[in-house]
Amino acid sequence: MPTLAARLVLAAHEATHVKTLHDVIVYASTPGRAFTFSSSGVGSDGHLMGVAIATALNLKPEHVPYKSTAEALTDVVAGHVPFSTSTLSSTSGFLHANTLLGVAVTSPERITDFPDLPTFKELGHPELLDNTWFAFSGPAELSDEVVTKLNKAIVAAIALPDVHERFRRDGFLAQPMNPKEFTNFVAAENAKWEPVIEHAGLAAKPQR
Repeated sequence: MPTLAARLVLAAHEATHVKTLHDVIVYASTPGRAFTFSSSGVGSDGHLMGVAIATALNLKPEHVPYKSTAEALTDVVAGHVPFSTSTLSSTSGFLHANTLLGVAVTSPERITDFPDLPTFKELGHPELLDNTWFAFSGPAELSDEVVTKLNKAIVAAIALPDVHERFRRDGFLAQPMNPKEFTNFVAAENAKWEPVIEHAGLAAKPQR
């Protein structure tokens, strides 16, 4: 089924004075510090992206999980945690208000509404090109006929100009897919994130 892609952004508290990815490395490499970041919970998109960023930058990650994205971002704004790894749609208000400093975003190209926010890709880290995605799914027993009909209707709906503009304004990118493409997409995502999940210590240990 079609997916909605929400880009993630690495943001920092203003007291860190971090403006670039190099600044993040210097800040988090200082003795007594680490790449300490907040997210909406253990195993969340922000958690995994934080681990991926730390791995790419060769930093020690320290994850601070919260019960919600709002709580996670609020504590970064308050200065209790230096970094956040949340979706751009959730972080945009803080970036516009200059209460958080945007460092880099996981989109393939710069976001129109944030022209000064660089991408990880352009900063030399194409492996951090990613997004949180949402999709329409249904029970496994749905017939191919029903799946195809629903797929066509949803693809047509998200292509409407006003719907597309609303998604764009909220930081989402509509990605129309047919059922086979979506199945392949999920398989690729599973393969991509499996090593990150293992590195984060979230993989289930085999029973003996």
